[in-house]
Amino acid sequence: LVDDAHLLEAEALQYLVQVAVQPGGWHLILAGDEGLEPQLRILQARLKQENLFHTITVHPFAEDELQGFFIF
Repeated sequence: LVDDAHLLEAEALQYLVQVAVQPGGWHLILAGDEGLEPQLRILQARLKQENLFHTITVHPFAEDELQGFFIF
């Protein structure tokens, strides 16, 4: 899991993705702002991959949701 992946340099992001797509590669989760998706589209084309990534939009919890999340 890499948080703020949109802040990675292009070479570092490419390395992580290349390792992940190889047979036996990593299970990789990249979290970042909306600037990450265009970078991944470029990598997808460069690496000639299809369905390289999937985006999920998440929003922060409201305070009452957060309290409910931590109740065991």
